[in-house]
Amino acid sequence: MPITPSFLYTVPYTVALRDTDAAGVLFFARALAIAHCAYEAALQEAGFDLRRFFREWAIPIVEVQGRFWQPLYAGDRLRVEVTVLAVAADSFRLGYAFWQEGCDRPSFTGETRHVCIDPDRRTRQPLPAAMVAWLGNATH
Repeated sequence: MPITPSFLYTVPYTVALRDTDAAGVLFFARALAIAHCAYEAALQEAGFDLRRFFREWAIPIVEVQGRFWQPLYAGDRLRVEVTVLAVAADSFRLGYAFWQEGCDRPSFTGETRHVCIDPDRRTRQPLPAAMVAWLGNATH
């Protein structure tokens, strides 16, 4: 069900040389990797054990989108925000915004849609209670 976007987590990040392309700007695939790192950091902060995360369930990303609003360069210091955009019985959507120091609008925004599946049968299953609680805490 769609909800009002709710803040979940924030993490600082400095754009590194390895993140840039031949033009010297943040490479699009690295933007998604940075967003995913923020998601992983949020999971760990919430107490999820990433080593055991996929034993009983898997929550792959099935859809992704992103948009650059202005270029980002090596050395730019960012605040990466993760927000909950929607939660359903077996899936959720997260939003990401990269805020550069001194800017009043994000330099990059993106979304990921995650679906919970049984890792053996590869069929949809309900989100685990701990994940629902974690996502729900962000929406209240």
